Parts: sequence; structure tokens; C-alpha cells
Amino acid sequence: MKFLTRAFLFKLCISLFLSVCLAAGITFYERSVFYAQEKISVARFWCDGCFISAVLFIGCGTLISISKDGGFYSTRYAFLSLSSRFSQKKIPTYAEYLKSKGKTFQEPPLHLLAAGLIMLTAAFILLIFS
Repeated sequence: MKFLTRAFLFKLCISLFLSVCLAAGITFYERSVFYAQEKISVARFWCDGCFISAVLFIGCGTLISISKDGGFYSTRYAFLSLSSRFSQKKIPTYAEYLKSKGKTFQEPPLHLLAAGLIMLTAAFILLIFS
């Protein structure tokens, strides 16, 4: 498989480590806040932590992927045209702006999406056992 390179696996391991640390932090915070109020199983706390971690990693990976594909060019152009109203600088048309950006392939952050999906799977497994 082309995307299973050594660099990808390294990034995936780092992303998984960070997502597990985030899940653990959320779990221990939640456990200290809600411990006196009710007795909930530890699996439910870990389920909550894994789910929040998964949502953050999948969301960040999706936004970075959209940004790398040029999905926010229109927003950048809108701010550029807005700033030109306060200065006398001439701005290009939107078509010229897109031409100047060009099409360069940038690899999407699959390691963030994979780490998010792994954490989401862990959250669903913990949900079953809680």
C-alpha cells in the first residue's frame, strides 16, 4: 500500500499517543468532578474521553484537508478585497486570484483521520461495555 510508509506510521503513532493522552486527561478530569455525585463505571468515562478526542482529531483532519485542497480560497479573497477598500491597492479578479494560486498537490493529513477513527472505534467498544 502506498500510504503505509514509515513516515505515515510515525505520524499515526504520534497522533494516537496525543489522542490517548487527551482522552486520559478528559477521563481523569471527568472522574474527579463527577466522582462524588454518582457512581458511573470507568468505561463510561473512557468512552467520553475517546469520543471527544475522536471528534477533535477527525474535525482537525477534515479542516486541514479542505484547506490544503483550496476550499478556503474564497474566504481569503473576500478578506483581500475587503482590505483593498481601505487601501488604494488594486486587487485581481477572483479568476486571476485562483490562477495565481495554482494547483499543487499536498498530501492530506490521513494520520489525523486514522487516529480519530481508531479513537471513535474505541469509544463505541467502550460504550458497549459500559
